[in-house]
Amino acid sequence: MPITKLLQLFALTMFSVVCIAQPNEAKVIDAVVNIHVNQVRAWDDSYNNATLGTGFVIDAEQGLILSNKHIVETGPVVAYAEFSNKKQIELIPIYRDPVHDFGVFKYDPDELDGLIISAIELNSEASVGSPIRLYGNDGGEDLSIIEGVLSRIDRPAPDYRNTNTDFNTFYYQAALGSSGGSSGSPILNSENQAIAINAGARRDADTAFFLPMQMIIPTVEKLRHQRKVTRGTLQTEFSHTPFNRLRTLGMDEDTVNQQMKRAPGSTGKLVVSHVLPQGPADGVFEPGDILLSINLVPVSTFFELETLLNGHVNKTISVSFYRNGDKMQREIKVNDLFALTPSEFIEYGNASIIPVGINLARLFNIPVKGVTLADAGPLFGSQNIKRFALIEEINNQAVNDLDDVEQLLSNIAVGAKFSVRYRYPFDVAVQQYKQLTDYTDWFDNQRCKNINGERHWQCKTLHKKANADGKYHFDSDKVVTSPIVDINVFRPVLVNSQNDVNRRGQGAIVDRKAGLILTDKSVIDSSLAMVNITFNNGVSLPATVVAVHPFLNLAMIKTDLSGVTFKENILPVLDDTQAQPGQPYHFIGKSSMLDFQINAAALWPIVIYNEAYHDSFEYSPLSDSFGLYLTEKQKVVAVNTHFEYDDSSMNDIIPASLVMDFVHAVKRQKDGMYILESNFSYTSYADALELGIEQVKVNNTSRVVSVYSVESLGGSNLLPGDIILKVNDKSVSAINQIYNAIHHPEATLSILRNGKVQTVAAKARFKDFNAFHDVVFWGGAVIHKVDDKVNLPEGPVEGCLRISVFYFGSPVHSSGITNGSCIYAIDGKKVQTIDDIVNITQDKEAGDYTRVQTIEMNNNFRIAEFRLREDPYYWPIKHWSLEDNGWQRESN
Repeated sequence: MPITKLLQLFALTMFSVVCIAQPNEAKVIDAVVNIHVNQVRAWDDSYNNATLGTGFVIDAEQGLILSNKHIVETGPVVAYAEFSNKKQIELIPIYRDPVHDFGVFKYDPDELDGLIISAIELNSEASVGSPIRLYGNDGGEDLSIIEGVLSRIDRPAPDYRNTNTDFNTFYYQAALGSSGGSSGSPILNSENQAIAINAGARRDADTAFFLPMQMIIPTVEKLRHQRKVTRGTLQTEFSHTPFNRLRTLGMDEDTVNQQMKRAPGSTGKLVVSHVLPQGPADGVFEPGDILLSINLVPVSTFFELETLLNGHVNKTISVSFYRNGDKMQREIKVNDLFALTPSEFIEYGNASIIPVGINLARLFNIPVKGVTLADAGPLFGSQNIKRFALIEEINNQAVNDLDDVEQLLSNIAVGAKFSVRYRYPFDVAVQQYKQLTDYTDWFDNQRCKNINGERHWQCKTLHKKANADGKYHFDSDKVVTSPIVDINVFRPVLVNSQNDVNRRGQGAIVDRKAGLILTDKSVIDSSLAMVNITFNNGVSLPATVVAVHPFLNLAMIKTDLSGVTFKENILPVLDDTQAQPGQPYHFIGKSSMLDFQINAAALWPIVIYNEAYHDSFEYSPLSDSFGLYLTEKQKVVAVNTHFEYDDSSMNDIIPASLVMDFVHAVKRQKDGMYILESNFSYTSYADALELGIEQVKVNNTSRVVSVYSVESLGGSNLLPGDIILKVNDKSVSAINQIYNAIHHPEATLSILRNGKVQTVAAKARFKDFNAFHDVVFWGGAVIHKVDDKVNLPEGPVEGCLRISVFYFGSPVHSSGITNGSCIYAIDGKKVQTIDDIVNITQDKEAGDYTRVQTIEMNNNFRIAEFRLREDPYYWPIKHWSLEDNGWQRESN
C-alpha cells in the first residue's frame, strides 16, 4: 500500500477518534459529578469510612444521580456532590439496589447557581468492539476521561469476596485501567449515551468491569415516574452456561436443540450454582439444575429471570428445570429482596447490630435470619467479640431479630453483667460464650431506621433499667493469699491516642488501710476508666483511679478492702528499703492467672531448678511481668512494670523510694508532683575528668549524674553537659535522688559547668496526677489537653488541645485533619480550653462549614487549615468533665 494511502487511513482513524470525544463534551462534563461520602456507621458491606466516587445526572429536572451501590451505601451516609462549577450540594439516597451495584441519589436542582445540566441518556444496547469512554473521578482527580474498547459483554459478575459481590447478572469488560474514585462513572458510547456504570477493576491488570444498563434502566424508569420498585429473589444464584456445555450437566442432544429453538438469539441457559440454606428454593433446587421456564415462560438470560421475579414478589411461581436427564416442575414462593436487606440497626455501647441480610448470607452460606455485629464497638469488643458475630442469646434468652435485641438489652441495668452466646458465620459449628459488663451509660443507645427520601435515618432512644445497685457480694469465704490482683479496665473514651478499649493486667496492694493498689500505665493511662479488680480467692471489687504518675510508669487505684480477709504476713511493706548487692530477694507476680514466687538475683527473676514448677503453656515468669521485688521480711525493694506506651516514661525497674514518694503523695491527697524538665543520664568518671570533675570532691568515682537534654520551656536553667553535684544542699550520686529531692516549685542546684562549680535556681514544673480534666467528642474526634510543649507564632506555650483519636466516616476524618494534631483555632478564634471548642461549635447545624486550624506536631509545629463540614446528627457533641464524684457528661 502506498505511503500516502497509509497516511490518509491514519488521518481518518484519528479523525474518527476525535469525533467520538467531541459531541456534547461540555454537557457530559457538567453532568458528571464527584461524590464525597461519609459512611457514618459500619454495615455488612464495609466499616464506616470516608470515600470518594463518581456519579452522573440521569434526570436534571428531578435531580437524580446514578452511582454505584457501594458509593450510595446500604447503611446510613452523609454525601455531597461537587459539580463542574465546584458547587457542593447535599445528596439524599433514594434507592439502593439489594443485589446489583447501583443506587440513586437525589439533589436539589435549585441549588446549582445557574448551572444548566443536560442529563446523560441511558442505553441498554452494547456490542463487543465498540469504542467507549469513562468520565470520572479516577484516582481522586476531579475529572479523568479514559478511552477504550468494549471487549466483553457476557462476563460473570466479579467476585470481590465480600458482601458487595454482585450476582445473577452479566458484566461488561474493557481494558481501561481505571482506579479508585472512578466507581460510579458512566461508560459512554459514541453517542454519549451511558451503556453501563463503572463498578470495579482488577488491581493486577488494566481490566475494568461495568454493570450493564439493561439491569438498571427498569428501576430508574420507575423512580423517575414515582412508581413502586419491586425486587424479587429465590435466594438462589445462577450462572450462565453455553448450550454446548449443557451436555456435561446431563442434558441430551434433543433437549439442547429444543432449548436453542425456544430461545432464538440466546447463547445458553441459567444453571443453579448456589442455593441459600432455609431459603424458598432450599430442597427444591440443587446445584447443576438447568432452569427452563417460570410460569411457562422460557428463561435464558439474567434479565428475563429478574423481570419475572420482580413481577411476582411474595407470590408463588411454577419453575420448570432439568436435572440429570429428567425434566422437573416445582412451586416456589418469591421473596422480597428489600425485606432481606438490612435497613435498620441498634446502636448499643457504640456497637452496631443489624439483621443478617442476603449478601452476608451469600458470603458465608448461612440462612437469612438473626442479627450480627456490623461493628463490635467498645462494649462487645471489650471481650474480644468481633465483627460479624451472630448473636444467638443474651442472658440465655434466644435472639431472633432486632426486636428481641431491643427488649433483652433494655432489661439489663447499667453496671450489671450479662451473657452473650454467639458464633461466627465463617465457623458456624462453634458457639462461643462471653460475659460483659453494661457500661452503656457512657454512650447514646438508639435504634435507627432508614426512611427513603429522608435526610437522616430516623432514630429513637433505647430506654434502660435503672443503674445496678452497685453492691458487690462476696460469694467466697476463702482468704486472699497473694497481694497481686488482676485488673480489668474498660476505657469508654479513647484518650491518650490509644484506641484499645479493654485492658487487663496486674497490680499490688501497697496500703491495705487506704485501699491503695499500685499498677502501671499499660493498664491505667487516665482516670477515664471503669476498673474492676479480682483477688486470687475469686472476689471482685470495683475500683477508682486516684492518680496516674506524671513521669514514671505507675498508676494508683483505690478500693474498699475492709471486707477482704488476707492471709497473715502476705501484704508487702513499703518503705525506702534499697537493694543491696549480694542480698537475697524474691519476685512475686502473676502469669496466665497463676500466682508465682521465684528467687530474684540482682533484681531479675531467675527460675531455680525445683524451686517453681511450670510449663510454657500455663506459666511463664517473664522479666516484664508486673510484680514486686521483696526482702525476706516482705519489704518492697523495687517494682517491675509492663512496658508503657509513652516513650518518655521511665519503664525500668522502679526502686522503692520513688514508689513510696508516689504513695505518700496520694495518701496526702496531693494533686500531683514536681519535676525538673531535663533528661538526666550517667557519665563515666573518665569522661567527667575532661569536664573538670577533678576540682570537685565526689564520693562515687565510678560515675556522675549529668544533663543529657533540656526542655526549651522547662525553666531549669540547666544546659546539656552539666554535672549535677547537689540538689537543695544534698549531694547527688544517682538520678533517683534528684527526683526524690524535688517537692517544690523551685530548687537550688550545685552544678559543674565548663570546669567551674556554679549554683543555679531551677524551676520545677508541677505535673497533675490527672493530665486532663475535660474531654470533648466533636466532629467524630476525641479531644483533650496534653502537656506537650508547642511553639506557636506568638511564642512557645505549655500544652495543647490534641485530637486523641477520630472515627472513620466522621467530619474530622473526611476533612483531612491528621490524627495527633493540636487544635489551634476554630473559625478564626483561638481555642485554649475544651469550653472554647464547645462554645464555638455547639450551635452548628448539619452541613455548616467550620474552619479549623491545627498544629502539625510532627512538622515543626506548622499551622495547617482545614474545612470541616458539621454533622451533629450522627456525630453529636459530648463533653465530659472530672468532678469530685468522678467523670460527668455535661449537657449541651
